[in-house]
Amino acid sequence: MVDCLKITVVLEFLVVGYSFSLPIELLLVFIMTFLALSIEFSRAKDELASVSTFFEWIVAGVVAFVLWKAVWGIWDRPDAFFTTKTGRNFLLPMLLTAGSIPFFYVLHCYSNIELARIRIGQKTFQSDELKRYARRRFFLRFMARPRLLLRAARQFHSLPAETRDDVNQIVADVVVRERRRKNPPTVDGNLGWSPYLACEFLKPEGFETSDYHRGARADSRWAESSPVDLDSEILANTACFYVEGLEDQATTLKLKAHFNRASDPASGKARFNQVAEVLLERSIAGDFRHARATVQSGEDFVLTIHGTRIARETEPYPNQAGFVLSCILSRGNTAV
Repeated sequence: MVDCLKITVVLEFLVVGYSFSLPIELLLVFIMTFLALSIEFSRAKDELASVSTFFEWIVAGVVAFVLWKAVWGIWDRPDAFFTTKTGRNFLLPMLLTAGSIPFFYVLHCYSNIELARIRIGQKTFQSDELKRYARRRFFLRFMARPRLLLRAARQFHSLPAETRDDVNQIVADVVVRERRRKNPPTVDGNLGWSPYLACEFLKPEGFETSDYHRGARADSRWAESSPVDLDSEILANTACFYVEGLEDQATTLKLKAHFNRASDPASGKARFNQVAEVLLERSIAGDFRHARATVQSGEDFVLTIHGTRIARETEPYPNQAGFVLSCILSRGNTAV
């Protein structure tokens, strides 16, 4: 709905409202396609940067001419443009978009309900009666909140839930976690980080984590991101971001990358160092220039700054086919 009100949409509507004859339109399509392909090709080669700029100016000129033609047409014959039909054509896409939102949201909820049903059914050691209770409890509580429904189904699948009380506890934990995510509790900086804030540290860099949830141990909590490519190699080197700790206190932040010997690790390491710098900047208050310089050196190290233990570790694969590179920040007992 908001996209329909952007100035680019209004300009596009004006341009489309005043078209050329069919032969000229076909010629414009051919010219613009040729220019777009030429721009993309020249951008891929540094030596053709000036050619790319030249073609971009041509495209800007064509767009400016078409826009001028549309505005001039409105100025010349305003009575032909400002009509009920024009207003209807402009508002119709917005009304259709707004009207379809409830339908697509219901469809989205239904698809996630089916996915949660499958995940719950995959458990083998729970009784059918307990699985039926879990489905009923989760669906009634989170039917219109599919993101929370999938969290509950994941916890039921990964934790040793054996009784109805365990299922009820999963529901309570999911609700409490969502409330705390919206209003993160304060954490003593000497002991750790707010896990809900820590999960956002590397989000601008593409590392979007899952929710901070219970791990294998009852007192442990963690979140992890999906793998993110560090370079454009055919076998890309990837990295993940982990947040680990206790109930409402993250004690360890870990940026962990996997490098394989089949690709050149130089660009991947450079990207890893850049992301590690961002992590340091957003997780440590005060002056950490020494840590930044040490990270950029590319060597393994261990140092402590403002109560935060920072370690860079390189661990080769057992088969020597690659290595794991980690940047680990820890506070509290884990920093000792």
